[in-house]
Amino acid sequence: TLFTKRLSSFSANRKFEDPDRGTTLKGLLDSLRSNFGLQVVYCWHTLGGYWGGVSTTSADMAHLQPTTVMPSPSSSLLEVEPAMDWDAAAMLGVGMVRRERRLSFFRSLHRYLAESGVDGVKVDGQSGLGPFGGSEFVRRNVHAMERSVYEHFGASRCINCMCHSSENLFAYNSTSLLRAADDYYPKIASSHPAQLANIAYNSFFLSPFGVLDWDMFQSNHNNAYMHAAARAVGGCP
Repeated sequence: TLFTKRLSSFSANRKFEDPDRGTTLKGLLDSLRSNFGLQVVYCWHTLGGYWGGVSTTSADMAHLQPTTVMPSPSSSLLEVEPAMDWDAAAMLGVGMVRRERRLSFFRSLHRYLAESGVDGVKVDGQSGLGPFGGSEFVRRNVHAMERSVYEHFGASRCINCMCHSSENLFAYNSTSLLRAADDYYPKIASSHPAQLANIAYNSFFLSPFGVLDWDMFQSNHNNAYMHAAARAVGGCP
């Protein structure tokens, strides 16, 4: 599944970087800006690299000495989310780089993106790291990520996503934008009022920790006005 895949390179794949066609990620972003007036471009990655972490077999990642680590979720966490006992991470583990190489990992990832013209990052899957090493492990990863984000984009150019665990919320030093939303489901009409209500509740409880991001929506959707109005009064970017 998608959640078993791991990051195998810092460069984009051949969809974007293809020497035979002369295409690059930077060329794509330059085209988007010149042809469509796009002003800001963010790229997505998880706090661990990709959903399954970092590849333990890729030559591009060998210098980071990644190993496969199995999660150990607490009994109280399993009461809330029992699927963590049989999801992809529980079955196959996650590829993690060595502790002392976390900053090097993020710097390599963010350097390539910044040099390609990317303006910032959305860092997903953050609360999923707790079962792999507890609060101290999460804190080390968050601080390494934040330091690299600050160096390459500026602290304000980071959206923290899936970050509602206490290990994450109490670890942030310089980034302050927190995604408050569940996923947006454009084809499920009944999900939209519930999503906005849940975001409002989340914003109330999470506002002491940072600025809340109400996430994306489709501007040509039938419920677009409802989403836009909610964000206009929600105090979000």
